[in-house]
Amino acid sequence: MPLAMDDLRKTTVSRKDKRRFVVPQLLETADDLELCADFCRYFAQLTQKQRTQKDYSEQYLTERAGGDFKLVRGLTTAFLRFYSWEGQVFTDKVGPEEYARLQKFDLLNPSALRLALYDYVNSALMNGFAGASAWERSETLDLFAAGMGLKPEQIEELLWLDGEENARLTLRRRKDGELFRPPTAAEVARHYNRLAIETLLYNSSEIIFGLGQALPALLIKRIGYLSKVYHIPYDLEYNALGEIQLRLYGPAEAFGPPTKHGERLASLAFAILALDRKLADPTAARSLREEAEAYSGPHTTILEAKPIKTRSGTKVATPVRTAIAQIYLRDKLYHFDLLSFAHTFRRLDEEEEANTGTGNEVREAQVVYKPVEKNHPENDFDSSVEESFYAEFKALEREGQTTGWQLEREPEALAVPEENLLFIPDFALSRGKRRVWLEIIGFWTPAYRIRKLEKLEKLKRRGGFDLLLATAQELKADFKEAPFPSIFYKNKLKPTDLLALLNREYADFEERLAEAHKGLDKIEAQLVAQDFIPESELYKLLGCYNKTELLGALQKTGLATEKSGIYLESYGLCSAGYLTQAVVKLGQALQKAPGQRLTPEEATLQLERAGVKVGEGGIEPLLARLPGFRINRQSLFEVFVEKG
Repeated sequence: MPLAMDDLRKTTVSRKDKRRFVVPQLLETADDLELCADFCRYFAQLTQKQRTQKDYSEQYLTERAGGDFKLVRGLTTAFLRFYSWEGQVFTDKVGPEEYARLQKFDLLNPSALRLALYDYVNSALMNGFAGASAWERSETLDLFAAGMGLKPEQIEELLWLDGEENARLTLRRRKDGELFRPPTAAEVARHYNRLAIETLLYNSSEIIFGLGQALPALLIKRIGYLSKVYHIPYDLEYNALGEIQLRLYGPAEAFGPPTKHGERLASLAFAILALDRKLADPTAARSLREEAEAYSGPHTTILEAKPIKTRSGTKVATPVRTAIAQIYLRDKLYHFDLLSFAHTFRRLDEEEEANTGTGNEVREAQVVYKPVEKNHPENDFDSSVEESFYAEFKALEREGQTTGWQLEREPEALAVPEENLLFIPDFALSRGKRRVWLEIIGFWTPAYRIRKLEKLEKLKRRGGFDLLLATAQELKADFKEAPFPSIFYKNKLKPTDLLALLNREYADFEERLAEAHKGLDKIEAQLVAQDFIPESELYKLLGCYNKTELLGALQKTGLATEKSGIYLESYGLCSAGYLTQAVVKLGQALQKAPGQRLTPEEATLQLERAGVKVGEGGIEPLLARLPGFRINRQSLFEVFVEKG
């Protein structure tokens, strides 16, 4: 929970370029820490003496803070991160015997007790009237208390025990029931600083991160996932200096203030800064600055940040170079340099990491617990459509049913510096030298759909990008005139539909066949030297990805002719000499075998020993072409090779 904007201490500055900046006043000096220590002692005293909220004095704290009531209210909010006002219970005020009597009448909370008093006053004895004077009302309370064996002053205290003014200040409790330890002055100051920055970001409409001239792929992939989690769109683009910037903004809406999505923007910004610190290394950053080359204009290809060799290993310099948030204060736009205050977050994170022990156990308030395991970012998908498509396509790929196409998640960005555009597709598909990108278009707000179409138009104008679109059926009206080839899916994107589109748009069989013709002499020479080329190797030599393409290539190249070679389906390309040798060697092996028969495995072994290489499809496709041999299937488990 951030501070109230009116309670935030801040300074505003107007520059010559008419841009206004806001700077929060944080607690960082020795005097600030001494004041925090004074507040720590005050709150600790309230807790030790079991004081209630009516004993809390904001006036006293304001005097201690030199009259700065904004600072007092902000620090009080920060302290409530460690303390809480908890309502008292009857066992805190009465003994075991009195509590047993109340339990007997099922009067265990102030609400039940007030209801019982109401029923008593409205009974036939009281006629709904407790008395006009204070003495008469006191007498009524005496009679009510006597009926339960309690003193009137006890009843009066218990009746309003759940009031806010009777709440007692206590340290917060963990889930296991243990109390947190009292905070130190430094911890309170750091939490106040965090709240001050949160307050500004909660009133933001847009946050822009500067990423330099190299796109940090690991960071961007994680941001892409988190943006869907927080429902915050983002754009990657070039600024006027040719550097990459990431822009976070709330979904455009006709109603509501521009800061409506500030809370989610703040959460995403903090997550990005935390990821940035994990990826960064101070030594690498210094080395990068020292070895930086002169700027030579925008890059047209996006590369990963250059690793730097340090004493502790290979690291990458911090990806985030700048972070500017647009803040609205009383309907006026201000800018806030978030990165200049990132050191306050780093100290908070370092404090938490310092409590981390071995064995993935975290120590906090002297209590050991195991954190919940989180999924690795590589397993995170933006939507269930992407997740199911990826799993199904990879299954087909493992079975060799994708006609050579290989799928890759979250590939490199497509850069168009002259259009101020960076576009990161969802997937890339590769086959040979061909690379095609895929963008899956699901549910988006109308404004975001317009921005996406504008990006696609820029990519089309730039040219050189092979992009496919898979669009949800309900968005067909918006994307029916999309500048790239599209398919539309309902609920689920089928890999077979995409493969049909790929093979239709990028049918390059003739090109691959022309390349195979260039290497025809080498293939014929290999057949002469080895007498046999397995079918799997034929696919590679001829650049084919399915049986139809292979048969067509063999026919058009003239390899499968009696003069050149003999093609055996599911086996390979053989020479006439290979078949003759197989007949002779197999006949000799059967002649020596008991009963003049062999199992297919034994027959394969005998041919291999005789120097006749058997194809990956097994011996059965070969036997179908060899005269004088047959397969005898006596049962499902008894199969023999025999003469016949």
